Amino acid sequence: MTVSIDWETRRSSQRAAENADQVEFSALLLGSAVIEQGLYDDRIANAYDDYSPGVDESEVESWHYMDLKDEAATGDLLREIERRINLMGPHYPFSLEGNSLVYQQTPSKVYEFCLAICNSPSLTKGNFAQLPRQFEHLSCRLMERFLGNDAKSHHTGWPYSVPGAVNFKNVVSPLNSMTNEWHWQPDIGLPDPPSHVHVKDERIDFVAWKENIDRRVGRLFYLGQCACGGDWQDKYEDVNVERLQKWFGPLSYIKPTKVFCTPFHITDAELVEASRNAGIVLDRARFTLLARDLTSEEIDTWAGISIADRIESVVEAD
Repeated sequence: MTVSIDWETRRSSQRAAENADQVEFSALLLGSAVIEQGLYDDRIANAYDDYSPGVDESEVESWHYMDLKDEAATGDLLREIERRINLMGPHYPFSLEGNSLVYQQTPSKVYEFCLAICNSPSLTKGNFAQLPRQFEHLSCRLMERFLGNDAKSHHTGWPYSVPGAVNFKNVVSPLNSMTNEWHWQPDIGLPDPPSHVHVKDERIDFVAWKENIDRRVGRLFYLGQCACGGDWQDKYEDVNVERLQKWFGPLSYIKPTKVFCTPFHITDAELVEASRNAGIVLDRARFTLLARDLTSEEIDTWAGISIADRIESVVEAD
């Protein structure tokens, strides 16, 4: 499959991805959806600036120019859906039938879970506030699958899931007992322990690693940032290894690498920028493929979340 990495396509391709999400969510709700439903919000807001009709506006009538922009937007949307079909094959939970997208439930429901997060009316209120936390736990476990056999992970994000943890020191201390690395030793002048009011998680939502064959030190640690909100593109550089080092002496003997996880679907053009700045990128497509041989019930037990319930809560709120 040809990958487009043209810098100038990043904005329009990601807009097409957002529109594709609208069609998919409508199909998830209703069983199927007409492709043009993905352009409804753009039409209402007259937000077609990202689409090029291929002609200068002065060369045609205004109504014709808008028709051409509409065709360009529809074409971009269709290409994005076709890209997803080619990328995920039978693991993509929708099929393109004529001018409609038809929902076909997947065993893992990971794609649907990520899609529901991206369409949730809130990520901070009521039961919706559980969505980012559950996405973090899912990211931990799927990162283990990404790394392969003998991989481990530890959730460090706020709110803390480590029993009894009330500060950042409590949350990271198990890493030292598990690996004999991550030696807690704050720089002079730093509080010990730091209050969670001032330091929650240093923007590290999880730590993952692949165990050495002899269990000795010298592991490569992966520092995960999970971005579920609409500002996810502003989170590429949230993980800062140098900033984290000030709490440890040393943190690890090999410099950790960054991992960026999001329930959104990152287009090929945007993926280049994300990888350059955020490290390893796991988006909706990659999560879906990592979970392709699992059922939602297995994931619920394995990751400690309830995928079906969370999807249903978002669907019912729409």
